Amino acid sequence: MSASIQEVVHDIRHHPLLTVRSLTSGWVAVLLLWALLAMRLAHIDDWLFAAGLADIRTFWRGGSAPFPHLLIGGVLNASAGWLVGRLHRRYKAAMVSAFFASFVLLSDARRVIEVVIEASRIGEPPWRGVGLCLLDFTFMTVPILVAGIWGVRDPHPRRVTVGAVDAAFDRRPRYAEPLGGDVSGSKAR
Repeated sequence: MSASIQEVVHDIRHHPLLTVRSLTSGWVAVLLLWALLAMRLAHIDDWLFAAGLADIRTFWRGGSAPFPHLLIGGVLNASAGWLVGRLHRRYKAAMVSAFFASFVLLSDARRVIEVVIEASRIGEPPWRGVGLCLLDFTFMTVPILVAGIWGVRDPHPRRVTVGAVDAAFDRRPRYAEPLGGDVSGSKAR
């Protein structure tokens, strides 16, 4: 199911309570996931080493290396997006998009503004820090949309049937009509 921007805006405007519910559930999920799981996942390298399962400490570095940082953030944010999509299946494109927009405005935009202000304060070009913000946006924020919209199954998938009724003429299409004679496939001997 593809939803145009017009349909998304229409659903958001005509379902304000669902929109508030999606924003609330999304932000509660983000805050809980980050508060409960982020540090545990960041320090999984120490746990794996202490348990004798693997030594990824040089690669993982307590979650501060770029890959684990983006992986943990992307997975946690994708989980929140998936939850919003799952709770609002019928309007998942609109509700996940509303949560995504609020996340960008309240989280990512603030970070970009801080980076630009800091760059101008110390005399560096602003695009250096904005590049890192774009990387964070791509791998930590976009997964909200991906998991929320494409990760949730449609409750009423479109079924394609052979010989479906032609809605325009309210009759079977010509190619679906049986041919004359025995069409059952059995041969009489």
